Amino acid sequence: MPPGSGIHFGSIATGKAFPAHLDYVRASGYATTLGNDGVEARTVEHFLATLHSYGITNLLVKMDGEVPTVDGSAVDFCRMIEDAGIEEQDARVEPIRLRSTWWATSRPTASTSRSSPADTFSVHHPGVPAAGGAPGGDVRPSGVRVVP
Repeated sequence: MPPGSGIHFGSIATGKAFPAHLDYVRASGYATTLGNDGVEARTVEHFLATLHSYGITNLLVKMDGEVPTVDGSAVDFCRMIEDAGIEEQDARVEPIRLRSTWWATSRPTASTSRSSPADTFSVHHPGVPAAGGAPGGDVRPSGVRVVP
């Protein structure tokens, strides 16, 4: 795809494609479904997160409806990207920079997510043990590990 095109999902059967963009979200209850003009891409969230972690911003994904979830992690996606390789392109993508705190709440589960401007990255999750074993700890990655 030409530089600056973005990530698109396309149908193997019809050749129709659409961008991975909020305007194309069709469902987000249990898993995220994107779609347009009869073409759907289901369970895209782990795959898109993996692409983001590799800095991949330009890609046409040809598929038949659903991104395989495999074991629920990104390990297999990482291996596929490492095997295929990444082509550098002459286009700059500006990073998203938060200027204020952003909240999201899931209606089915009432779970919430908050993103705030910061110089570092951390995740606070009630399922992660805090100091002393109490729930509600922080995850602070010290680096990125690429799975071979």
